[in-house]
Amino acid sequence: MFPFISGMIGSSVAAMLSIGFGVKAVSIGVGGLPGILSIFAEYWGFFALAMAAAIIIPFALTYVIGKKKLSEEDLFGEANSLVSGYQHSSEPEIFASPMDGKILPLEEIEDAAFSSKAMGDGFAIELSRDEVVAPVSGEIVMSFPTGHAYGIKSDDGKEILIHIGMDTVELNGEGFDVKVKAGQRVKQGDVLVKVNKDILTSHGKSLVSPVVFTSGEKVKLHKKNETIAKNEKGFIAFI
Repeated sequence: MFPFISGMIGSSVAAMLSIGFGVKAVSIGVGGLPGILSIFAEYWGFFALAMAAAIIIPFALTYVIGKKKLSEEDLFGEANSLVSGYQHSSEPEIFASPMDGKILPLEEIEDAAFSSKAMGDGFAIELSRDEVVAPVSGEIVMSFPTGHAYGIKSDDGKEILIHIGMDTVELNGEGFDVKVKAGQRVKQGDVLVKVNKDILTSHGKSLVSPVVFTSGEKVKLHKKNETIAKNEKGFIAFI
């Protein structure tokens, strides 16, 4: 609909310019650019200005609005993979671990805000190495200024919260080397943040890091209290 409305706006401006400059025609003739053949010669410049408005304004409005309203897939379809650098596949992407460490059932961690599953189902990992990566390909929809938490919306619509450590917001960013920002697109395995574990533990912060599906998915852990590596797949199932 918006290209049609953009065209109407451009045509309206062109009409106002034509009337405002008193453009006159010899007779009713063809429309559009060839219409200049029906215009008295002394008005050709004004008519050309009106035609420029009728072309440029709709093009500009359609481009600007389209960039805001349409996703890359809407704009480019399957060719999107060549434009954006990521591949579309008929096979769903398998969720991967965002970090190395011991995997824990969400209900067993100490923080009731997560263990109650009030924000959603999920699991937790006791971080053992410094990198936290994107478990899925998608968009970073939230990145806390303190670097301790990230929200990702996957290409298939899942919304995932990754919260690194417990009460780490109190560190005001100390120990977190952030690599992404809100609105940025990431591929599975891209580094979100590098964590200085020594700084977290020196402040008495737990390294247990909840991963919560805030879009409502229910999950089942295939591994519990075992060590997994970042980008490892198949340790959870969606039920």
